[in-house]
Amino acid sequence: MTEPTAPAPRKREAASLIVLRDAAAGLEVLLLRRADRPGDQNSGAAVFPGGLLDAGDREQAAHVDGLDVAAASQRLDLPRHGLAYWVTAVRECFEEAGLLFATGASGQLADLRHVVADALFALRRSLHAGDTGFVQICEQLGLPLAAGELAHHSHWVTPLGMPKIFDTRFFVARAPAHQQATPDGSETVELLWLTPAQALDPARGLKLMNVTERTLRQLADFEKVDDAIAAARVATYVPMTRPRLA
Repeated sequence: MTEPTAPAPRKREAASLIVLRDAAAGLEVLLLRRADRPGDQNSGAAVFPGGLLDAGDREQAAHVDGLDVAAASQRLDLPRHGLAYWVTAVRECFEEAGLLFATGASGQLADLRHVVADALFALRRSLHAGDTGFVQICEQLGLPLAAGELAHHSHWVTPLGMPKIFDTRFFVARAPAHQQATPDGSETVELLWLTPAQALDPARGLKLMNVTERTLRQLADFEKVDDAIAAARVATYVPMTRPRLA
């Protein structure tokens, strides 16, 4: 008797943000080392900030600056809800790394130096715990999300055969000049600013997922943040990449 085939796990919609900055050593990328957790296929890996879409991310259009739902959906070749991926990338970056891509009064990325660090960290913890929604945080700070600062970079889907399947849109943006990135101490336990070459160096011993390694190798072609972002903005087609297990 033939055993019934187990259904494939459903795809989980996700978004991730590749945060870059110019430094003396060249272009640097923000990596977060995930906490070691049993059952997590990415346990201990160095990753870009990111996570799953939630229902509230589709309700943020009124709090977004520089991009609307129609343009975002067209950019991702989706029939609707495209802007939610941008919102998720911003939300997860704030929650995991403490960087908030929001538009300040000057029209530039918000300067959060006037916000007490402990208060900002408390907002991140409350967001992570689900006690406060991202809409409420934006309203409390009086800042719209600067979605226009993010450029769609790539689209990856987890290989078949893995226990969890993620359908992830990756975005790229320059780090806010007047904000300090810090790990959340829960999901992420270490924060690293590294050039792609430094992150890829076997001597450093970072655990890198395939998508992270491939992205770092692509970023190694750029000397400046502006060049990397410009390349993402001019791309008229972003193919879906889905590796195969071997």
